[in-house]
Amino acid sequence: MASSDGSAIESLKHWVVRFPKGHLIFDEGDGSDCMYRLQRGCARLQVNSAQGNRQIVRFLLPGDLFGLCPTRRNTAAEAVTNVVLQRFSLKAVLEEAMGSPGISIELLGAATGDYRQLARHAEKIVHLSAAEKVRDFYDWLGTRLDGAGQPAARRPPMPQRDIADYLGIAPETLSRCIRLVRSQRASATLHAA
Repeated sequence: MASSDGSAIESLKHWVVRFPKGHLIFDEGDGSDCMYRLQRGCARLQVNSAQGNRQIVRFLLPGDLFGLCPTRRNTAAEAVTNVVLQRFSLKAVLEEAMGSPGISIELLGAATGDYRQLARHAEKIVHLSAAEKVRDFYDWLGTRLDGAGQPAARRPPMPQRDIADYLGIAPETLSRCIRLVRSQRASATLHAA
């Protein structure tokens, strides 16, 4: 049975949980007994080195499923803003998936989408200039916020330091690129009018 938003997983028993901004939802290497769907706010997935460095691999926005790991967490998840999540028992989800093509297809679709997004992110990090990375990121964010029914915000829900870490550029470079992209868009708008 699917919910009104078309999600078969939504119909499964779940608990609503809240985490404040900056709170660790789970850590890399932790055992995995549940998965989540973000209802409100913004979270990030990251991997951490033994030296204390981090690489943000994904920003999570409303509607995103995350934390589907069979035994151990392969990333850490942290609340970027105050978040509201749906928490699903991993065992119950997998048991239901055995008899429900809708749930199985939704899980496969989410995993495939995650892989596609990570592959595209890696390709952009390697091949795009800093300004192109910033332009692409803000285009993606605007599309995602519009798709979630949220007004396009003047400021993204994540701090610039997180965006810089995600894009693999220095915070100072990010600031310069944001100014450049804004001026290019303003100029393009003036010429179009």
